[in-house]
Amino acid sequence: MTSWWAPERLLSLSRWLFGLFFLLALGTALPLAPDIDVTPIAWESLGFLLAGALLAWGVSLWQWRTFLQVHWGRLAPPLAGLTLWFLINGLSVSLRRLAIQGVVWAFVWAAMLLYLNTRPRLRGVVALIIGIQSLVAIGQFVLQRDLGLQFLGERPLVPTVEGISVLLDSEQRVLRSYGLTGHPNYLGATLAIFTLFLLDQVEDAASIERWEIASAIVVGGVGLVLSFSRAAWLGFGAAVAAWIGLQLHAHRNIRTAWPQVRRLWMLLPAVLILIPARNLVVSRLFTLDNALETQSI
Repeated sequence: MTSWWAPERLLSLSRWLFGLFFLLALGTALPLAPDIDVTPIAWESLGFLLAGALLAWGVSLWQWRTFLQVHWGRLAPPLAGLTLWFLINGLSVSLRRLAIQGVVWAFVWAAMLLYLNTRPRLRGVVALIIGIQSLVAIGQFVLQRDLGLQFLGERPLVPTVEGISVLLDSEQRVLRSYGLTGHPNYLGATLAIFTLFLLDQVEDAASIERWEIASAIVVGGVGLVLSFSRAAWLGFGAAVAAWIGLQLHAHRNIRTAWPQVRRLWMLLPAVLILIPARNLVVSRLFTLDNALETQSI
C-alpha cells in the first residue's frame, strides 16, 4: 500500500492544492497586488494553499532525489517586466505596499516554476473560472448593479456612484461589468487570456469535457464584450488573428485549416452582443465628444 507521503502522492497533492489556489485567486476578487485591508478572501489563506503546494512538490523532489527544472521559455521575460513594473510603482506608494507586492510576486514566480515542472491539468479549473466570472459579469450588466456577492469579493456597484467604471449613452451612465474582479479591465484581461487558452484546447479534450470547454468559451466571449475593456478587446482580436494565421500556415490552405478555424463559431454570441450594444461600443472606441472617453482614448 502506497504511503500518503510517497512522492507520487505528494505530487498529486501539490497539483490539487495548486488547482484550488488558481481557482480562488482568479475566480474571486483577489487582485494581483492585493490590499490586505479590503480583500474579502484573505490573500494569506491563498498564500498558505500555494505554500502547501510548493512544500508538497519540494518534498517529492527531495524523495526522488531530482532537481528543480527551470524552463524559462517565453514566460520569464514578460513576467520579469511585470514584476519590475509593479515593484517600481510600489516604491512610489509605501514600503508596506512594496513589501506586500514583493511577497506576492515571489509567490507568482514560484507558481510559474511549479506549473512548468508539475504540469497540473487546469483546463477544468480555467473553464470554471471563466464560467464564474462571465456569469457574474452578465448578471451585473443586465441588472446594472452588483449581485450581492461581497463574500466572494464582488464590489458594491452603483452606476451613479463616483469611481465606478461606466459608459455614457445619451448622458445615461451604463455600468461596465466587473465580474469578481477589482476593475472591468482586470475582468477583460482574465477572460481574454483564458478564453484564448481554451480555444486551443477544444480538440484535445474528451467529448464531455469538450462541451464544458465550448460552453466556457461561449460565455467567456460574452463576458469579455461586457467588460468593455479596449485593451482586452484589441489584444484578444490580435491574438485570434495571429492564431488564424498560424492555422493557415500549418495547414497550407483554408480547406485543410477549416476544421481548426471553424471552432471560432463559439465566439458568435459575443459578436451578436455587439449589435444591440453598438452605441456603447462606438463610444468606447471612436467618440471624441464624450467627456468620459476622450482622454482615455
